[in-house]
Formats: sequence, C-alpha cells, structure tokens
Amino acid sequence: MKVLQLCHKAPFPASDGGTKAMQAIAQGLIDNGCKVDVLSIATHKHPHPEPGSSKLAEKTNAQFIEVDTKVKWMGALKGLFQKDSYHTSRFVDEKFDSVLTETLQKKSYDVVIFESLFTAPYLATVRAHSKAKCVYREHNIESQLWEARSQGENALNKKVLQNFNNKLKRFEFSIVNNFDAIACISERDLNILKENGLEVPADVIPYGISMIAEPTKQSNKKRIGFLGSLDWEPNVEGLNWFIEKVWDKVHESHPSWSFHIGGRNASERFKESLPPTITFEGEINDADGFIESSNIVIVPLFTGSGIRIKLIEAVSKGIPVVTTTTGARGLPGDYQNAVLIADNKTEFFQALSTLCSNSKKREEIGQNGFQYCREHFEMKQVAKSFISFVNGMKVESE
Repeated sequence: MKVLQLCHKAPFPASDGGTKAMQAIAQGLIDNGCKVDVLSIATHKHPHPEPGSSKLAEKTNAQFIEVDTKVKWMGALKGLFQKDSYHTSRFVDEKFDSVLTETLQKKSYDVVIFESLFTAPYLATVRAHSKAKCVYREHNIESQLWEARSQGENALNKKVLQNFNNKLKRFEFSIVNNFDAIACISERDLNILKENGLEVPADVIPYGISMIAEPTKQSNKKRIGFLGSLDWEPNVEGLNWFIEKVWDKVHESHPSWSFHIGGRNASERFKESLPPTITFEGEINDADGFIESSNIVIVPLFTGSGIRIKLIEAVSKGIPVVTTTTGARGLPGDYQNAVLIADNKTEFFQALSTLCSNSKKREEIGQNGFQYCREHFEMKQVAKSFISFVNGMKVESE
C-alpha cells in the first residue's frame, strides 16, 4: 500500500501528543510493509527539522512547507465576518497546495491520510489530482476544545470566541462526510461525530506505541512527574489546579516525595508562580527518561477530547498514573484497574497518598497498566487494524 500522509505540523521531532501520533502511524504502516510519504506544513511552533535529525523523516521522503499559522488581529477581525472558519483558514497556503498537486501528479497513491481537521481544506486538491482513498484521521473534536477555552471569558470575548467556534463546528461536522472514511482516535470521539451527522464509514484507530519488553523498574527517587506542553490551555489549567488544590497537602503528608514538571513553552508568569517545593525542568529532550524516572505520573485534565498520549506513554512503561475522568476519556475497554481516577482535590490527594505510601500498590497499578497497553495500543497491531479498515472500504471511483 502506498500512502501519502498530510500533516498540519512537522511531526519530526515527536515533541507533543499530535506529533507522536503522526509518527506512530507512519512507523506502524512501514513496519507492516507500506510505503509512506510525508508532506507537512511547518509552523512557528513545529518548524522544519534539521536535515539528518530524523531517520523516519528520511524513510518517508518528508517534505516541509513553511506556513505562517500565527493568529493575527487583522485576520481574526476579517474572520468574524467571513463564512469560512478562521481556525482552519490559517492553514490554507498556496505553496503547500502547489507542492501537494505536484506530488500527486508525480506519484500514485492508494491512500491519503489527512492528519487532523487542519489538513481537511486540502481535500478538494487531492480529489482533483488523485484517485486515492481519502481518510480523515481525527485527533480531537476541535470545536469542543475551543468551546471549553471560551468558558470563563468575559461576555465580549466569549461572544467573539463563540462566533469563531460556530464556524469551526459547522466545518468540522460537515467536512467529515466528504471523506471516504474516518479513523477516530477514540470511541468517544467517534460517537460525537455520529451524533452530529456522520454518514461515511468510520472506525476507532487509537494511538500506537512501541511496547517495551517488561514494565520499567521503579526508581528509588520518590518522584511525582507531570509532562506536557505548557502552551496548551487544558494542561496549564489542570496543572494550576493541582498545584493550588492538591500539592501542598501531598508535600505535607509525604515530605520525602518531590514533584517535577516537564514541558515546553511555559510562560514566565507560570514559572515565577511555582512554589520552591516544585522542580520545573522546562522542555524535556528525553521524554522517555523523564517518565521512567518518575514513580507516579499525574494527568489532571478537566477539558479536551481525543486521547492523552502522555498518559498512554506512562502507562505503557508500567508507571502508575493518577488522572481525571476527562483525562481517561477515549481510553478503550476496561481501564479501571490500569489507572487511578480522581475528579476532585480529596480524591486526587487520596490516590496519590495511597501510591506514595504503598510500593506494592504502585507495582500493581503499573503492571495492570502495562498489560492494558499491550492489549490496546501496540504500534504494529494498531497500524494493521488501520490497513484492514482501509482495505475494507469501498469508494465511488472503484
């Protein structure tokens, strides 16, 4: 199978959940014998990677087109009065469209994967120059994310944000039916699309991960860890809640335990607000090392859709995780024994206190999570499910 993967941000290096998901499906497809090419937008947050910095980029003949996706006041002002979604229009670029056209004219593909809603505007170009099956790979219900971000704003800001989000929502729930099929990251997101009029074939194809042979051996450092992008509002919101409502009591009850935060693009205000009992490590170059050095990982999320890739990475290594119901949304099957769920400050403290004081409980939850991930998220098997799904599709051109 020959696959063209369209990415809305450079997937190399894998610096956040979205880039990890894009890399994982590309590697999984290659491991299953597929030929994969990558054509990606390069943004200011996810720029063109250094030549030779990624073997996977070389394997996939990756092309990167720089596109200025920054929010601009004038563009946003115009967006208030335009029919199209300003959120997605920021990713529309003539040069990218031209390179996409040239790529499709030079080479024939069996499948084109559209990573996230922000590549969807290029569907018409692919249809005009290729007979490939067009698959939308859903990462999040984007309109829900933006709706959550508008909460708590003053009346004027909320009205403006709702204007933008209404257009995004209309685009999101209508464009999906123009694809040949939808690959959703979670069952919950698939159900939301169905509730909003999804008619084309769809299936759940979760994030895939390369599993280690056995759970990580617990270190003696007594570390609680948080790892996530600190320019993503749901992460900042949840982390601030944990620091304000939970951490002091945990530190008071278990003073030998430390709390370490890893994440890129933290604001100066956030860094300056941290108490001296918390260690801020900034951007983490070795995410695996950070997770493996933690005895417990927390994922305190209260908004968002999709699936928490940092959570899966920790659980897949046998590290016990404490998260919220929202943080666990999107996890398939029975995950109740694989992570600890805590939705308020009392529950979160109790879950952490239990793990801090009981090494056998940490080992038990870690082992349960490891087996759970092996069953649901093994990279090659996830990619194999995607291939079976695509092969079972029928399109009008056939």
